[in-house]
Amino acid sequence: MVWLSVGLRAIVNLEALNMVESVGNVVRHRKAAIVYRREDGSYILRYVPAVSGESMAHAYQSWLVRLSKEKGLPLCSFCEREEFVKHAQPQLFGEKEWEKKLLDEISGQKGRGKKESKENSTDREEVAVKIEEEIVKNCVVEDIGGFLFAWEIPVKRTSRFYASYMVTVLDAIDKSSLEPQMQVRHAPTASLKQKDAQMPYSVEVGSAVYGWSSLLDLGSIGLGSSGEIVKDKEERKKRIEVAVDALSLMLETKVFGAKRTRFDPVMEYESILISLSKELPFTVSSPFTGDYIERTLKRVKSLNEKFKYNFKLYGFSSMEDVIGKMGSPSNCVKIEVADSIVGAFDLAKGAALEWLGLKEQSP
Repeated sequence: MVWLSVGLRAIVNLEALNMVESVGNVVRHRKAAIVYRREDGSYILRYVPAVSGESMAHAYQSWLVRLSKEKGLPLCSFCEREEFVKHAQPQLFGEKEWEKKLLDEISGQKGRGKKESKENSTDREEVAVKIEEEIVKNCVVEDIGGFLFAWEIPVKRTSRFYASYMVTVLDAIDKSSLEPQMQVRHAPTASLKQKDAQMPYSVEVGSAVYGWSSLLDLGSIGLGSSGEIVKDKEERKKRIEVAVDALSLMLETKVFGAKRTRFDPVMEYESILISLSKELPFTVSSPFTGDYIERTLKRVKSLNEKFKYNFKLYGFSSMEDVIGKMGSPSNCVKIEVADSIVGAFDLAKGAALEWLGLKEQSP
């Protein structure tokens, strides 16, 4: 199996990427509580600007939809519209023929899920496996992003994509800010017809150095619970390519989060580190701390020496000092530094396909 992990740090100014509520005429930014250790050994609780993992996962799945359409890969009715309800209930099955057929088969099983006999247990498992494989075969988003069919015979597919909160990093925790920015529409004519037509409102805008982590279980994409390929080898390869490309483009274009039309953030990536691991899942050390690259290198070296696992590391940065750190000959493990985010992900994608036996051999 093959896992791809990403850790990044980004300077993000004037953003409203994840809003949570309106109180009067103020729209508030998401905040999260974090605990960290001071130099004197004591602990402190702070509330800092954050972007939820759900928000990042929604953006990632939206990119999956765009790329799947381009490559002619299958999508269900709701995912095609970027409504990720994912067959949670029979009422949420769409209008495509395969969805209608599967719904008819499920309706014929009604009542069987409540029986607890041993004879019925095997049948229920077979029905659950069939439902999962049919949905995975016909929808790339649910293959990669997972789903939960909450019915008499429940079916769960764990997401192959894991996402952390994007949260203010420890070494810049005192440099984050949330500030309401007052807005008002100039509507002199409308104010003659409606008293509050020109009422001001405020949007809470955040500025911080953020850290974010994600993990992709590439080896499980295109496979059912039984481990069998749900379609064919070529389509499985395309799905894995789309899974990596969606993450690559989401980060390269910086198109994720909310309120982009009027609060498009000023954003620059300090560093992006990508790890590729074979035989075991491995995640890049949390970018919450500034030495995450060094800590990742030490962990890779230790695991490689102890267990002889295969690792590859790729990096990108727009800052010369970070590029020098990544490309230093003194590093205990080599990081292949690319000149773009897409370039780094392409290197990782090629290596992953080779490890999975899906890369075309040169003649």
